This record gives sequence, C-alpha cells and structure tokens, in this order.
Amino acid sequence: MYSFDNLIRYIKIIASLIFKIGLVYSLLSFVIFSNEKKSENHIAYDTINHKEYISLNRFRKVAKNVHIDFNRLLLTVEVIHKKKMVRFQVNSKFYYSDGGMYPLDYAPVYQKNDVYMPRTLVEDLFTELDLSISYKFDNKKVTVREESHKMRSNAGIDFIVIDPGHGGKDPGASGTSSAIEKKITLDVSEYLNKYLNNEFPGVKIYMTRSRDNFVSLEKRSDIANKKLNKENFGVFISLHCNSTLSQNVHGYEVFYLSQNPGSEEDRKVMMRENDLLSSGDPDIGLIESYLLNSQILAESKTLARQLNRSLMTELSGHVTSRGVRKADFRVLRKSLMPAVLIEMGYISNTAEASVLQTDKYKLKLANAISIGIKNFIKFKPKM
Repeated sequence: MYSFDNLIRYIKIIASLIFKIGLVYSLLSFVIFSNEKKSENHIAYDTINHKEYISLNRFRKVAKNVHIDFNRLLLTVEVIHKKKMVRFQVNSKFYYSDGGMYPLDYAPVYQKNDVYMPRTLVEDLFTELDLSISYKFDNKKVTVREESHKMRSNAGIDFIVIDPGHGGKDPGASGTSSAIEKKITLDVSEYLNKYLNNEFPGVKIYMTRSRDNFVSLEKRSDIANKKLNKENFGVFISLHCNSTLSQNVHGYEVFYLSQNPGSEEDRKVMMRENDLLSSGDPDIGLIESYLLNSQILAESKTLARQLNRSLMTELSGHVTSRGVRKADFRVLRKSLMPAVLIEMGYISNTAEASVLQTDKYKLKLANAISIGIKNFIKFKPKM
C-alpha cells in the first residue's frame, strides 16, 4: 500500500511539472509572437548644422502603406496615407495639412539626393496622417512600433473629464491683482461642468477635483483613464493660467501632447506645469519610457484646433489667441484618450489678470470650451 501511495504521489508531481512546463512554454510563445507582431524600428537622427533631422528614405522604412511624391524641380514633398495628405517644401518653415498651414521650428533641407526633415515634422506626419503606430523620440533616435488595433470610431463621446489645474498646497502661478491660478481654474471648471451637463445630457461629466485640494499629476490622468474602456470614448480637458517674467505677454494657448515642444517658450511653460510640487515624482527630469499612440495624438490635435477656433470666436475683444501649441506635459502624457491643456491667459499681465477673475470672462471661457468640444465631435478623425 505504501509503495502504491508513493507511486500515485510521484505521478501527480510529474503531471504538475508537465503542466507547468507547458504553461511556461505557452507564455514564452505568446511573448515571442507578440514581439513579432509588434516589432520596433529605430531611426537615428542626422545632425545638420547642429539641428536634428530624419531622412525621407529612412522615414519610408517605418511608415508603411504611405505614398510619397517628391518633385525634384520644385523640391516639394507630398506624403499621402489613405485620404490624408501632408505637403511641405525644402527650405520652407511651414507644412500644409487638411486645409491649414502650420509652422516648423526649422526647414527641411535637401542633401545627397535625399530630403531631411526636422524631427518635429516627422512627429506631425505620424499624427496628421493617422498612422496606426506608437512612437517615442529620445535624444538620439525615434522608436516606431506598428499597432494592429484601431481606436473605436463613433459619432459622439460618452464622458468628459475636466481637470482644474493645481489646488491645495499647490497654488499654481500667482499674478497681479491677487490672482491665484488654482482658484481661477476651479471656478472655470465649475462653470464648464454646468455648461457640459446642459449641452450633453447623455454624457457623463467628471472633475478631477471639485474643491481646493491637492491632486498629483499622475492621479489626474489615472482618474480619466479609469473611465475608459472598449465601449466608452472620452476626452480630457486640463485648465490652467500662464505666467511669465514679462508683464507684457498676454493671450491664451491650447496645448496638445508632443515629445517635440514647438519652441523654447513652450518648453518653459512645460517645465513650469511639470513642477515637482504638482507631480510628487522625484524623477521629474526623466522622460517616460513608453511609446505614444499616434491615433490618440491625432484626435488630441483635432480637439486642440477646434477649441482654439471656438475660443477665438467667443473671446474676441477680451483675450487674444496665441495659437495651438505642443509640449510634453506630464498631466497629458499618460492619457489614453484625446487630451489637451488650455492656458486661459497670463495672470502675470495686469490687465489679463483682472479679466481672468471676472465671472463674465469665466462664463465665456466655459461656453467657448463647450462649443469647441461639440465641434470636435462633429469633425473628429474617423479611425
């Protein structure tokens, strides 16, 4: 009997080992298969006159299913993907897309029978053309990975997350006329909450804070992401006020996420909004390692443009537009949905600080943002 019991025990041990080995093998096969499906490509930058470029020929290798027309006589390039087209010209600091003209930090150049594009233009190509990829720019290269999934295409949105910037122990920027950023952002957010509930009765509206309390940057995006699933589509709107040493600077700005900030001025705004007090993260100087999804950023860019247009119309005669801009804001970086950050004005400017504190302007801001979201739903890219 003892030998028989031992035999049964050994058989069970062997069967358990076989099952575990099979499970490990399956997991390894899945990882290998996943890596094969989502292999990453790397493009190193070319440095020309101390500026970083990516050649058109190298871009072709990672941007599959993209058609490129290069006119050697006019030195113009048309990059086409499905119904989208981006056109630019060598030595020109603008590109054209979807009926608009957009600035570049520096112009493309033509050397050694190839066109070299600024890295900022390459990121714009990824998003303007709605490519199914994720990407990351670092100090030496851009990493690109194909994505097989598509974002849900629908006629509307299911939820909106309003993010009043700063709060609690983090007052944000302090300006003239006793203007405090955290109070202005909360006031506008509360007005916006009311507008959105009236305008979109079937849409759920959330706020990352509804009182004067501190919420870390990471938690703000987490609050929004927890509302998202395969059946829900939402947007994230973060509200802030800007500040600078010069009291002459004025106007509002609408930012979307980019790993290539548009200007030195945009980098300074990014550093202020990414402040350690707001994030609670000691590694503030480190850029996150994950890749950005080009389709989410394409919708973020569309949302930013629609908001800027509605703000220009509704705020005419009050505060001027400084345009749609891009920066690597921490509060937007982890968002899994279209997300923008609005700098509603400069509280370091005496006149603008006074306007920002009036209920009339706060109501106008909230109404303009509501209209911009409505237009975004109407014109957002169909994935």
